[in-house]
Amino acid sequence: MNQMEFEKFQGILGEILQTDPLDIQLGRSLVGHYGADSLAVFQIMLSLEAEFGILIDVQETESWNTVDDVWNFLHPDRNGAEE
Repeated sequence: MNQMEFEKFQGILGEILQTDPLDIQLGRSLVGHYGADSLAVFQIMLSLEAEFGILIDVQETESWNTVDDVWNFLHPDRNGAEE
């Protein structure tokens, strides 16, 4: 995993979920741990599109239940594996 890219990812999620970016950890539930609602997930989608220059179909976000789900969406070739 590229540490610098993951820190940027943590910053985006931390800002939207109003938590310390260092508290954004793989394996945690977006809803259960961070209290994310559908608006927060939509804001995450928009921020990731802007930051990484990608387009995300809103239907893709329906499967984003954990931090891993979002990270793995951005890195489908890695599937959560450490580099």
